[in-house]
Amino acid sequence: MINRKIIFYYVIFSWIGLWASLGSNPYDFLFIFEKEKNILLNFNNMDFIKIINFIRSIFIPISLLISLVILIQFRKKKIDKLIFILVLIQISQIFSTFLSGQTRISELENTIDHIGRYYWIICSLSLLAVYQISCKIGEDSNKVIFKISIIFLILITFFFSYKILADFIFLPSENSVYHLSVFRENAFFLSHDIPRVTGLSRTIIFLYIFTIFYKSNFEVYNKYIKYPFLVILGSLIILYQSKFGIISFILINIIFFFISKNKLKSIKFILILLIFQFLLIFSVLGVKFLYNKYVTDYYQIQKIEKYVLDKNIIERIPEANKSQATVDEYNFMRKYNLDRKDFSFKDYLDKIILSGRIRLWGEAIEFSLERPFFGYGSMSDRVFLNESKLYNKRFVEPVSNSYIYAFLSGGIPSLFLILYFWSTLLYRNILSFQRKAAFTNENKIGYMLILFILLRTLIENSMMIFGIDFILLIHAMTIIKNK
Repeated sequence: MINRKIIFYYVIFSWIGLWASLGSNPYDFLFIFEKEKNILLNFNNMDFIKIINFIRSIFIPISLLISLVILIQFRKKKIDKLIFILVLIQISQIFSTFLSGQTRISELENTIDHIGRYYWIICSLSLLAVYQISCKIGEDSNKVIFKISIIFLILITFFFSYKILADFIFLPSENSVYHLSVFRENAFFLSHDIPRVTGLSRTIIFLYIFTIFYKSNFEVYNKYIKYPFLVILGSLIILYQSKFGIISFILINIIFFFISKNKLKSIKFILILLIFQFLLIFSVLGVKFLYNKYVTDYYQIQKIEKYVLDKNIIERIPEANKSQATVDEYNFMRKYNLDRKDFSFKDYLDKIILSGRIRLWGEAIEFSLERPFFGYGSMSDRVFLNESKLYNKRFVEPVSNSYIYAFLSGGIPSLFLILYFWSTLLYRNILSFQRKAAFTNENKIGYMLILFILLRTLIENSMMIFGIDFILLIHAMTIIKNK
């Protein structure tokens, strides 16, 4: 007999643990097998940060094992169709990763690397398993884990925004937050890269959606917390200058205006928010200007040698230009791998507007067509694209498209499943919309989250792996299903 109260607390504990494990990777625990045969010796050499990262990473497979044992007790209850499709996607990734050991990708990775690629699948399956348990024990459990997710989104946004804005103000080399160097000392947390402004903008967008469409039963929240929160979030989106973030911000306000019953009141609300958001932005910029003008030698610190930069980038700068190269020129070369004078219109379209995605998509499709039915397994885009980037002394990026990632990593079966997932989700929601006389606030949040995650599938592959998009997509499906 299942003790539902204990299971309920397990779901809460596991959901917190899964959020806390974001940003971990398989090498946080696989390192113990890499250098020494004596595993106990490797454990003894772990410092505090390594211990924390070890716990974060090992928590996920342990959670999956426990969750599967619990789910056996609920085997008579049906699994939701959409969740079942997501599980099938992960299973297809396991199959493809296993078969990839017989392909040329095996020449680019060792045994530890190959085992590590299963970790991301395990993460997704663990999340789906805990979520399925939550669904089995009742709607209240889903509401609790959604609140946990909102709390973590707030913590992520404000903690990392504090680190980023502090560096923006106190490091004199950067003229915008967007171009803040990813190599700065403060760009790490628990020895892992902190979210870049583009990724953090995505998180802020999700929070902004929740805040602008949510109406609390507590008047104190609606009067004194909601509006300052929207001002802060909106100003961060504009400050970070992420293209997707800015476009999403504009789109959210347009949708908010059109679905509002009182159009005049909503346009006043949006304009007042914009005024205060820009006032906050100018305040941050003013603090930076005053600090750099009166506290540091801002106008003297422009040479590239003043900063600790990646050696690969320095090697690509001609020797004759190194003494004159500015940090701005360095950032340009780091991002686009071309000198400004070599840029064509096509380069601007691909590299400035789409941030080099067209080239990445082309490379990934070429690899996919060599093995169209099975693909190369989980995270294979990092392996293949990493090879070419290391050869050209450039930086590793994911393929940045969920459908191309599905094709590359899982072949035609995985691509079919993700297309089937979205067609099923959208068809279900269209019918749901037709049956409703009006949207509730929860409906609006759910539909908006789905809309923006769907848009992000075109420029990111984050929905295909364990992460914020993956978690919030599941929450959005639940919100709409339950209403």
